[in-house]
Formats: sequence, structure tokens, C-alpha cells
Amino acid sequence: MNVNGIRVHDTLALVKSIFSPVRLGVLLLAVYGSYMVMQTGYLSWWIGIAGMSIALGWFIFNVNQEFQLRKFKSRDSKQLWDSISDRVKRLKQAIQKSPSHIQEILFGLPKRVEATAKSLYVSLRNADLLKHEIIKSEGLIPTGALPFGVRTTDSQTNELYSLADKNAHEYGKRFKKLTSRITRVEGQCAVFISALDMLRVELLGMKLEKQDRLSNNDEIVQSVKDMQTQLESINKALQEIESLQAEVFEREMPETEAFKG
Repeated sequence: MNVNGIRVHDTLALVKSIFSPVRLGVLLLAVYGSYMVMQTGYLSWWIGIAGMSIALGWFIFNVNQEFQLRKFKSRDSKQLWDSISDRVKRLKQAIQKSPSHIQEILFGLPKRVEATAKSLYVSLRNADLLKHEIIKSEGLIPTGALPFGVRTTDSQTNELYSLADKNAHEYGKRFKKLTSRITRVEGQCAVFISALDMLRVELLGMKLEKQDRLSNNDEIVQSVKDMQTQLESINKALQEIESLQAEVFEREMPETEAFKG
């Protein structure tokens, strides 16, 4: 997994969040004002310290808020990750509220879910950066309008448009290969979210049923097995997707930019 690209992006995002001119200006003014208050007396010294502390806390809070927003280039990717985080949290709560014998059956599952969520996070971040690069390079090219399909009475003109159609077809093929990595990651996120939803609602149903029905663990055991199978499938798919990343960036992106030029 390409964590280096994520680290570089996050470092730049953090630097931009810290060195916001308006935010830094407000912080410096607050610190200066607090310092001036401290010079007026002993009691004012404590007021000034409190003012500086509040200003610094406000600064750190707002930097963190902006940094979290800057992590994802796409709003859709951010919302997708928020959904994943929400489902993981809700499943933990559902397991904690389950009867003890159900918790025994589910023992170890939360850790597997968290491990898969971390893998999804890295893959989603990589896909988000790739989507941003594609948009920067290709913009909103109407690929659906290609090939050109123009035919005239002039044979040489038809040959030129036939060549253009061939290039357009190859462009669309390579463009789809680029974007398929993004859509596959998003699809794996959807599978993960829906799987957690199914298990959580089943736990809720068992909790609301009568106590004598809770003694039958066959359904929850099967659900856990299904969940484990899906988690393994997601992890395997993510590994396959990430293994193509070097090829996507090193081979496909330069070729696509060549078509653009």
C-alpha cells in the first residue's frame, strides 16, 4: 500500500492548516493582548495566562478541524470513510450490549473488522489521490461522446476520422483502467458497510427477541462466518488492487497524458 504518498499529502495539508494567515494572525493578536494584560499586575498575570491558553486551544482545535477536512480531496471519499467509521463504532456498541454468550461467539471479530477498516482507509486515501490526479490531468472530458463517428464523401477525411476513432477507443480503454481502481475500492467499501449493517441489525433483533430464543446461536454463528468470509475477501481484493498501483501511476498516467498532449 502506498502510504508514502498519503504521508506527503498529510504533511502538506498540516502545514497549510497551521500557517493559515488569518488563523495565525488571530493567535498572535490574542497572545499579544494577553501579554499586555499580564504586565498590569499579579492578578492580571493569571488572566493573561488563561487568555493565552484559550487562544492556543482555539488554534489547535481549528488546525485539527481544517486538517481533517484537507485529508480527502473528494467530498464523496470523505463521506464514504465517515460511513465506515460510523459502522465500526456502531458494531462495537452492538456487541457490547449483546448477551455474554453472544459476545463469546463474536470474540475476536471487532479486531478483524478494525484491521479491515484500516486497510480500506489506506486504499480509499490512495484512490482519492488518484481521482484528484485524474481530474487535474483530464478534467471533465466527455468520453461518452467518443468516438467521433464522422463520415464524409472524401476518403482521406474518413481515414483521418477512422484513426481518430481508434485513438479515442484506446483512450477510453486506458481511462477505464485508471478509474476502475477507484470504483473497485469504493465497491469494497460498500460491501464492508453493508456487511456490518447486516450483522448489527441481526444483533439488534436477537436482543429484542424473547430470552428463550437467544439460546439458539445457529443464526449468529453463521452470520459471523459470513462476516469473516467477506472480510477475508475484502482484504484479498484490496491487496490485488494496491498491487496494481505502481503500474497505474508509472505506465498508464504518462500514456494518458500523452493522449491529452
